[in-house]
Amino acid sequence: TSSPPPRYAENLTCCVCMDELPVDSGTFTRLACCGKGMHLHCDERVEGSTMSRAQKNRCHECRATYPSTDEGNVKQLRVWVDKGKAWAETTLANKYAFGEGVPQSYEEAIKYYNMAIKQGDPNAMFDLATMYEYGEGVAKSLKKTAELYALAANQGHAGAQYNLGYAYVSGKGVAQSNEKAIELFALAANQG
Repeated sequence: TSSPPPRYAENLTCCVCMDELPVDSGTFTRLACCGKGMHLHCDERVEGSTMSRAQKNRCHECRATYPSTDEGNVKQLRVWVDKGKAWAETTLANKYAFGEGVPQSYEEAIKYYNMAIKQGDPNAMFDLATMYEYGEGVAKSLKKTAELYALAANQGHAGAQYNLGYAYVSGKGVAQSNEKAIELFALAANQG
């Protein structure tokens, strides 16, 4: 058997409120200009503020102007991908999965998810798990889904903890266990 990917520790802080960001990238936005992160609620507060549109259209960290198109965002991402940043590989994989700024391609998405997984990125593990769960670009496999959710859950990914808990409730891809499900649901709930 192959060894699990390394743990992925970023220890990011929000560039607006300076609080620590969670592992689950579904709760924050990543800025492709400088690689920093920002809580979704902080982003909403900035958008609702009295700052000028010009100020809102600039990164709060590096002051670069946000790209106005998906293609411009992908161009910024590729700079980070070329530097081997796992978060950028995962984000680019998402762009391919949904066809945002690039032609939709599950094959390319899987390639970039796997690059990030090799570096231990739990968000790539989570996103690839969902592809296996629904059979998007891969043969549907609840066993592979559960394996990837488990890798991400072990690194504190709340969405993976919840989804793996649900798999244990229903016995999909894992042996049914209400005890294990409750443990995972509690971990996810403790993160909000």
